[in-house]
Amino acid sequence: RKIAEEKASVLSAIIDSSDNAIISKDLNGIINSWNPAAERMFGYAEADLLGENVSLLMPSPDRERHDGYLHHYIGTGERRIIGGREMTGLRRDGTTFPVEVSSRVIVDQGLHLRQSIIRDISDRRRAEESALLWGKVLENSAEGMVITDPNGVILTVNKAFTTVTGYAPEEAIGKNPRLLASRQSPNRQLQLVLPEQEPLRIPLKGQT
Repeated sequence: RKIAEEKASVLSAIIDSSDNAIISKDLNGIINSWNPAAERMFGYAEADLLGENVSLLMPSPDRERHDGYLHHYIGTGERRIIGGREMTGLRRDGTTFPVEVSSRVIVDQGLHLRQSIIRDISDRRRAEESALLWGKVLENSAEGMVITDPNGVILTVNKAFTTVTGYAPEEAIGKNPRLLASRQSPNRQLQLVLPEQEPLRIPLKGQT
């Protein structure tokens, strides 16, 4: 019994110190545990949500999908582990934010519970949107542009790059962009995008 109590204490400490929201609920979606990270993420104190349905934390249509999962399990007994599903969270103040949810059904002392680990992926989503925007800028720019890794090795180039330098993408990727200045080109400049730095313009040979 003492060993079991120690294990339970360690598990509780891990859950309480997690940066991710960890929520346990019964098969009807009624919340019975709620860690500090969940309080910070959704804006509710644990006392506010114990006994409430977890659907309060989801806007439509995620709320209906969640209810469908519970009805499926209750009706068939089939357990499903949901790993890394992207959904939308709903905060107490009514704002929404993207989350990644991993869930599983567990059995604890004869009770069937559903435990969910929820990660706020707002930063990741913003980074993805920024990368998409940069991709559009890169592809549609009339100016030759290069993106490198932190060591200055070319990762990708745009179409205008080939027009400006005469190098095909396969000739440039993996090289240092400063080596490209040796080839004759029109009187244009090559815009080099370095990580965490302002764009650097490299004069090409033949330019005045």
